This record gives sequence, structure tokens and C-alpha cells, in this order.
Amino acid sequence: MPLVGVFKQVVEKNTLVEWGFLPLKKKNTMLRFLLLAALICSVQKAAFAQNPTPLPFALELEEVTHPDWPGLHSFAFGEWNGYWVIVGGKTNGLHGFFPVTGFPENSANKMIWVLEPQTGNKWSYELSQLPAQLADALMSTNPQYTQLGDKLYIVGGYGKESSTGNFITFNKLTAIDLPALVGAIQSGGNVPAAIRYTSDDRLQICGAEMHRLGDELYLVGGHDFAGLYSQTGTPVFTQTYTSQIRRFRINDSPNQLGITDYTFFNHEEYHRRDLNMAPIMLPEEVPALGVYGGVFKPNADLPYLNPIYITQNDIQIDYSYEQKMSQYTCPIVPMYDEDTDNMYSIFFAGLSFNTFDESTQTFEVDELVPFIDQITTFVRYADGTSTEIVLPQTFDELLGANAKFVLNQAIPHYENEVINLRAMSGTSTVGYIFGGIKALIPNITPSSSTNRLFKVNITPMLPSAAHAPSSAPAPEIWLSPNPFAFSTSIQLSQWLEIREVSISDLSGNVVANIQGESTRQVLARAEDTLSRLSAGAYMLAFGGQGERWMAKAIKVH
Repeated sequence: MPLVGVFKQVVEKNTLVEWGFLPLKKKNTMLRFLLLAALICSVQKAAFAQNPTPLPFALELEEVTHPDWPGLHSFAFGEWNGYWVIVGGKTNGLHGFFPVTGFPENSANKMIWVLEPQTGNKWSYELSQLPAQLADALMSTNPQYTQLGDKLYIVGGYGKESSTGNFITFNKLTAIDLPALVGAIQSGGNVPAAIRYTSDDRLQICGAEMHRLGDELYLVGGHDFAGLYSQTGTPVFTQTYTSQIRRFRINDSPNQLGITDYTFFNHEEYHRRDLNMAPIMLPEEVPALGVYGGVFKPNADLPYLNPIYITQNDIQIDYSYEQKMSQYTCPIVPMYDEDTDNMYSIFFAGLSFNTFDESTQTFEVDELVPFIDQITTFVRYADGTSTEIVLPQTFDELLGANAKFVLNQAIPHYENEVINLRAMSGTSTVGYIFGGIKALIPNITPSSSTNRLFKVNITPMLPSAAHAPSSAPAPEIWLSPNPFAFSTSIQLSQWLEIREVSISDLSGNVVANIQGESTRQVLARAEDTLSRLSAGAYMLAFGGQGERWMAKAIKVH
């Protein structure tokens, strides 16, 4: 169904209030406008109840895909000096449901890829050139990984063991020297010299998440899966969930590779795989890990809903909140406001226990856990309460599952790679989203891997720490009328030096860039451009004086 994103901005006591969006089939202009007017009150009430405090940022997605890059998902990832290193994963879509189609051997990623996002350059190395015992593990899917300095560490993963012909979960710990590997692949040098590995049955896991917290690594959830995946007939596999959080350090010296200081924690809530885990900051800037979603419950094919928070001193399960959206592995952008102690984690689609119905402004349960295109901000407030706010931006396809968010290291961020929202100024590219699974329809769907690449642009909507505080009211920009059918006027709460306006649609695609020599000229050109756009919802970004201001426009004709 074609969607017209409908927003309402109300200027009330100099405060802009944002509402969600409402899908309308294309009708005649007058009927559509009357429907908007009739529904404003009910939409206002529902949306305000869900979002009493507007989010302190705006999101834009900018596609920068390199057409000849490989489509991949469920891989291990490292970064060095602007180069991305990708190992393992799959080249097809979601796994099949019969033994012969679950994880076909020919869909394994058989290359180590070195990619350069700025230029689109790529290099590759065939894993078959490595010893089989190592190559098999590096061709696995759903391995766990983390980067410590210039070393990428890869643990476990599921795939075919060539010596036996069996599909197993590997017990390997592999250490990759990223500078040496990148140099060797680019120059045709000695790649094996950049890779070392060992075996440890405590690391025989796939489908978990592994992150650093302080000086230790946390390996959360996952399972030991062996055999051919199937959901029909007599099982031809064995599967043992760890139901654990495992904590350890990596000992990597010239003569030794292994783990030390190993311990583990058991709980029925840790019985999860294909979950999400991302760094967060708790109040007073305490670094922690947030664990979200994951599948499956022992007695039902349903995801877990209660978040888990891990600090260096404690593990807490939040039974007070049930996560609505994006319970399956997907990209997460973590941002923290040190002034309010609020944590904002943006979840980019994937698979979800709920979808958000824009027409009723409610979350709707789907126990099939479908692929979605919706993007959600998970907010954890300073008082420990949580909520989820569905953003107006969506993907233009069913994307996100097993994709990767890569932080832009030049963005202000804490040592644990949580973005410092308060320290940002103006619109910034905070990172990229790459790869993942693309589905055709939400449930029981054909799917494929994708090579799509997006810049994630964030504009803070709060006073920046980079500027001196002011007692003057913050400037505001709005449109009147809004929604509008033919033309609208851009209004300023105070005079601003505006020199450019960028207009984007709901997917973050820029549809117009407008510049001028004066504020009056720029606004006149922007109003003329808006009058000529097709019906829809648009985000306007105004720039000048080293500042940036945002407004939304709704055209209904």
C-alpha cells in the first residue's frame, strides 16, 4: 500500500510537538485533507502518550552503496586505518527449513574481504589457501567476534568441517593481526602469517554476542549446534543452548593464545541466541552492556523480551519492561546524553515480535516474528524506566537482519564506543550500516544477502557542549499551514542567518539542496521547491551561522 507519511507539528507555548505518521491510500485532495483534520485530535492524544518528550536528535539515512561489493550477512568484522575486514558469514539469504536447504555449503563466504567504504575499493583472499582446519572455521556463519586494538578475535561459528563432512559448531579462537592482514592481501603477501588460532571447548558457540567491558570480554547466550538444520521431520541435528553469560580475558602473547580468568553465570533468561547486544552508558557515565531480544524460549518459538544490563559488578534482568521491536540481530546505534543521563539506542529493523501500526498508533504482536522495515529508538531513562519510539524513517525494503553498524571513530564517543550526543555539533555521519538479509515479504519469504551501504547521519536537537550556554530561548522554525495542499510559508521564531536548506524524504534520501545569499532568498526558494514536490512527508534541515535547525513538512495534494 502506498504510504503518505503524515506529521503534525503544533506550536504551543513555543514548544514543537512531534506526532507519528498515518498511512492514507491515495484519494482526492479534499477527502485526504478532511481526513487529516478529523484525525488530528485522536492522533495527537495517542502519539503524545507514547512520546511525551521528543527525541533529542534527528536521523537521516543516506545510501552510498558500491554496486560491485559482495552481499554478505552474519559475518565477523574488523576495521583498521579506514579498511574494513570481513570474514565468514553467508552469501545467500535467511537459512532454509529443510536439511538440504538449511545452510547450503555453496552459500558460505569463502573469502576474506578488505573493503574501503570511502572509495569502494575492494580486495579479497581465498580461504582455501589456508590450512583446512583454519579455513573451515573462518568460513563459518554466526561467529562471535570483537576487536581489541589492532587485533580481531573470532570465536566459534557454525559450518562444515571438511575432514569429516559434518556441520558443526567450531571451538576455535582465531586472532587476526589487522594491519598485517590488510597489507598482505593488498600486496599479495604472506596472509597466513597474520592469522593464529587455538582450540577451546568453552568457546564452541555460535549465535551469541561478544563484547568488551573494561578489561574483560562477555560472551552472552548462543548455542552449540551440530548437524543439518531442519524444522520438519525427524531432527537431524543436536542443539544445546549455553544459557550462560561467560566472562574471560584473552591472553595473546608471541608464544601463547588462549583465554584466562574464565567464569560463567547461569540463568534461564540467558537461554538466547541471535540476540542483540550493544554498549550503553548508565547514569553517571557508568559503562555497561545492554542485551536485547534473542530466540527461542524453551517451550515456545517466541523471542525474549526483557532486557539484561551487564556492568563490571552486576548483571540485572529488567522485568519491568518488555521490548516491542527488533528482537533479532540488527544494527544498533548507541547514544548517551550526559546532561540528562538518558540512553538512546537506535534499532534498525530486522525481525520483530511487534510491528507498529501507524493508523492506530499501537504495537501489534506477530508471533511469526516477521521481517520489518521500521526503525525504533529504545530509550532508557535516568530513572531506569524504558520506552520505544518508532521513528518516521524506514528502510525502503525489509532490511537490517544480521547487518552491521560501523562507528565513525571521528565522532565524539566514550571509550566503550557509545556516542556522546551532548558533545556533537551539527549534522554528522556517525557511522555506516552494511550488508544483512533482504526479505521480499514479512513472513515465510524469499530472501537474499545484500550489499547495501548507508551513512547514518545524526543531528542533535539539544544545546551542544561545544557552545556557551545561553539564557535566550532556542530558535524555532515551522511551516504554516502544515499540512498544506499547494503552498506553505516558512516561519522563524527569531531572525536567523540561513544560507542553505536540505530537503529529505522519509527514507533519508535528499530530494533538494537549496542555497542562497540571504535568509529571505533561501526561504523563498525552499517554499517554491515545497510547492512543486509530490505529496508526502519531508524533513527540512536549515544551515547557517555554524548551526543547524530542523523542521518537518507535510504535503497532502
